[in-house]
Amino acid sequence: MYWCARDLRGHHLQAHAQRQRQATGDGGDALARQVRGRQRQLHHPPPLPLYTLRPGYREFGYTQINSLGYRGHEFPYQKPRDTYRILCLGGSTTISFPYIKNPADAWPALLENRLNALYPGRHFEVINAGLGYATSAELLAGYMFRHRYLKPDMVVIHEGGNDSDPLLFENYDPEYSHFRAAGVRVMVGGFDRALLHSNIFRLLYLRHWRLVPTIYQQQPYGFDKLSRAEALERVRDTYPLGFERNLDLIIHTAQDDGARVMLAGFVAEREELFTKAWPAMRGLEPAIMLGIHKNLDVMEQLAARYHVLYLSPADVHLKDEWFVDGCHLNEEGERVKAEWILGGVVRTLGQTPALGVAKK
Repeated sequence: MYWCARDLRGHHLQAHAQRQRQATGDGGDALARQVRGRQRQLHHPPPLPLYTLRPGYREFGYTQINSLGYRGHEFPYQKPRDTYRILCLGGSTTISFPYIKNPADAWPALLENRLNALYPGRHFEVINAGLGYATSAELLAGYMFRHRYLKPDMVVIHEGGNDSDPLLFENYDPEYSHFRAAGVRVMVGGFDRALLHSNIFRLLYLRHWRLVPTIYQQQPYGFDKLSRAEALERVRDTYPLGFERNLDLIIHTAQDDGARVMLAGFVAEREELFTKAWPAMRGLEPAIMLGIHKNLDVMEQLAARYHVLYLSPADVHLKDEWFVDGCHLNEEGERVKAEWILGGVVRTLGQTPALGVAKK
């Protein structure tokens, strides 16, 4: 939803502002550094899926993204024989960046610590595969192209929020082609690099750079431009078929891969406080909440269809002051969420034979 779209735009605008300041302060040498500096951004555009996390990304004094492209500590690509591996899929409320500055304080890391304390002598590894502003389409692509080859023993899917956004916009397509599009990656060739030795060209290049889209198109236009009445009508009239298809495919593919699956519904602040940090979304609360509830209904139905556990967000109790905005939590809130999901993981583990011994 908007939170991570806003964060991504914030990162890009901040970087652009820094380029402008540096260009005017040192005659433009900073622009050449920024060409190289784009490699330090959090997201980068692979061919497939639409976008992923940049390995080795650092911020707030921590290495946020490990060498395999997941938030948290390093782990071996090949799963050790004595390791029970849990993969956590979700959006920004799973990756918890930049809201939780230390990766060790995000709920997947806390879950790993609690499991290893609860089951001494067994080794649990919890992988944070969260991706900011990811819909179920990006989660599906990530699982099919990347995550499944880590051979998780369990897949925890914490979703239902970001997929309410495609319901708000016109011409709904379950493939989300009405909502998402590929971006344009800036390519700097040898001729351009030679021209960058000219201060005048650097300034012209900087102006052009500002107009180039980056990574991907998050949505057709801003939430502030949505008609509140029309958006609500669209959500009322539209079944979240795309969300159902994508989640269905993740679940049964993970099960076919030999993994247990658990679903945890999207946790949001109360409707009257949901947009407290997002002025552009004010007035959309009824439409957004209706979309979220539709998605949660889909999750519950799929859980019954595939005989997997569904954790309802109604069963976790979070104080208003723990919400940084409409859905992201502070450190105390993350601890409570980790305990909530821990309860579901323990219940799911009770159905798993040979706990702690790799099946693959």
